[in-house]
Amino acid sequence: MDRSRTWEGKELPLVFTAKEAGNFLRFSEASILRFVKQGVLQGVKVGGRWRFSRETILNLLNQTEVAR
Repeated sequence: MDRSRTWEGKELPLVFTAKEAGNFLRFSEASILRFVKQGVLQGVKVGGRWRFSRETILNLLNQTEVAR
């Protein structure tokens, strides 16, 4: 199993909810939604709820690490 695709011993989901994305990135759900509004994070709304691809979340994580 590729370690970049695992989290807490489990494979990362292909699609994250805003809450899951926040937990993974250690941000609040409100921060995740603010990132969407600011254009920092791209997602799609499904049934009125935001969803984010694994690649989008990992890209944001990598950008954040470089910026530090």
